[in-house]
Parts: sequence; structure tokens; C-alpha cells
Amino acid sequence: MNLVEMVMAIAITGLVVTGMITTTAQTLVNYQEADADLRTRIAHESAGLRARQIANAIWRDAEPPTDHGGLNSAKAGELGVGDWVFRDSTNVLKQRWNAGPYAALTGTVQGFTFQYLLSDGTWLSQPLNPTQRNDVLALKFSWTDPGSGQTFGGWTVAPDRQFAQGSIGLPAPDTTGIYNRSDYEQTFSFSLGSWP
Repeated sequence: MNLVEMVMAIAITGLVVTGMITTTAQTLVNYQEADADLRTRIAHESAGLRARQIANAIWRDAEPPTDHGGLNSAKAGELGVGDWVFRDSTNVLKQRWNAGPYAALTGTVQGFTFQYLLSDGTWLSQPLNPTQRNDVLALKFSWTDPGSGQTFGGWTVAPDRQFAQGSIGLPAPDTTGIYNRSDYEQTFSFSLGSWP
């Protein structure tokens, strides 16, 4: 092998190694970007789930079930139910429990808003007074991730409103005697009003 061939072999080896390093480095950069995007998306999806969980805890009875409570605040940027508050604080979605410190759920968001459906069919986003809060049937929320431009959000129906005005329950059957279905049958009738 002469000197020219040896120099050519070294040069080609250098190009191959440089190409491998560049490709590997680009692959690592792409992986890190995809991982960061996935973490951001998971944070936003989790915040949406958290908002639905808090909204699903709305309960207006004097003695609500565990982890439920009254609708304490209903604003465009804040929902308060029982001991929980979910809000937009300087374009970051946060939650708080039992008057403790706020914990961030997402990075920066844009255009966050809650909207509340009242029993008269109107959607409102301004702060609702106590009477209006009692008329909330459902709520929806949305925001945009400024990094990706993707919109997130959701909606939920208040669980105890209109469809759960009273519990329908059956007594536990007596298991000491012979079971007879007719002993436990009950008939209910519901008025649906008039239909045109």
C-alpha cells in the first residue's frame, strides 16, 4: 500500500466515522425532542383529566359522599368544588387541596377558560353567583399549548343534577327464607310531561 492509498483509506474512514457520529447525534436529539413533546402532552392530558375529576365531585346535598362537595366557585379561570380548586394562574394550570399550596399541573397555556351550562340552556363563563352555581348542569373547558399549538380540553355533566334528584334503592333481600321474586318487585312511574 502506498502513501496515497493509506491517506485515502484514512480519509474515507474519517468520513464514515463522522457520518456515524452525526447520525447518532441527530437520532439522540430527535429522541429527546420527542420525549419532551410526549411529557408535555401527558401533562396537558392529565390536567384535563384532573379538571373532569374535580368537576365530577360536584354534589349539592347537605351530606355529600366522600371526596364530593358543593360548587364553591365557578369562574372562567377557576373551578372550586369542596376542598379542591382548579385554576389558571398566570397561564399555568394549577390545583389546590384543602387550602394548601397550589401545585402546577402544566407548563404555559394560552386561552384557558371554563364555561358552565345552566339549567336554562345558557353557557356562561363569567363568575357565577351562588344561585347560578346551583343551576350548573355541565361544564366545558379548553386551552392551547403554545409550544405545539395543540388545543386541549373536555367537558363533564355535574353528577348529582337533574338525573340524581333522589336515589332509587331496593332493600336487601331476606336470605333466611325461600326467594320469591314477586316479594321484591317494585313498580315506578315517571312523568315525562306532554309531548307535541
